[in-house]
Amino acid sequence: NLGEIHAACAVAATHLESLQIFEAADFAVDRARADGSQGDMPLADVVVTVSERQRLATASTGVHSTAGEGSMDAEVRVRNLFGRAEVLGVEMEAGQHKSNTFRLYATKPRWGGADARLHAEVCKTVLSH
Repeated sequence: NLGEIHAACAVAATHLESLQIFEAADFAVDRARADGSQGDMPLADVVVTVSERQRLATASTGVHSTAGEGSMDAEVRVRNLFGRAEVLGVEMEAGQHKSNTFRLYATKPRWGGADARLHAEVCKTVLSH
């Protein structure tokens, strides 16, 4: 029935939004042609139109102070580089004394088709305070 189709479209829209690579996802539902019916169960055509975000890479920089040591940080993130809604990023921080941090990370949504995210990262941190 139409209510079940609407509910399934709402769930699909939530999944698409969670990938964070689309600006919008529009759903159009129409009754299928008469020859597409199976017994007394009419079929419906569901058309999904998505528009991908234009800016898939972000960069940020900052300056801050922790425990009397000034630090500068930078981060670059790239989404959907391989077309599977993954996120790859690198983050670096350098303190004015000896503190520094380096972090490389990757996130893969819907790992194996399941509603789960795989996140892996490699990091190194040196603190002088």
